[in-house]
Amino acid sequence: MRLSVPVHGCVNAMTPPKAMIGQMIWRLDHLPAGAYDFVLQYASLDAGQKVSLSLELGDQKVTNELTAKHATKDAKTFRLMRLGQLTLAETKSGATLTLTANTTLKPSLIVKSLVISPVKRSP
Repeated sequence: MRLSVPVHGCVNAMTPPKAMIGQMIWRLDHLPAGAYDFVLQYASLDAGQKVSLSLELGDQKVTNELTAKHATKDAKTFRLMRLGQLTLAETKSGATLTLTANTTLKPSLIVKSLVISPVKRSP
């Protein structure tokens, strides 16, 4: 599942934009129970700035940090970063997925997409 980022910051066009600067909110129509990897496609606004990332789904949270090592050369060059993994005990329908970068006071990065992939189980 790929969550592209429309101009207003919400995947579902019927959901009014609620995200603040430095934060994006998606409403998930349906995500079955299971383990998922979350991968962010992004560009840096300031290559020297550390960016703390937080991804929240229900009562679960994954945190990570973009450092100078992860920075892109400019705001037009995009990279991928694995944010982490969440395991859902039950199916999520209509749940809110929130990505926060640093604080909500100023933009920290450009998000092109967030990819949600089921974790492959080893045989």
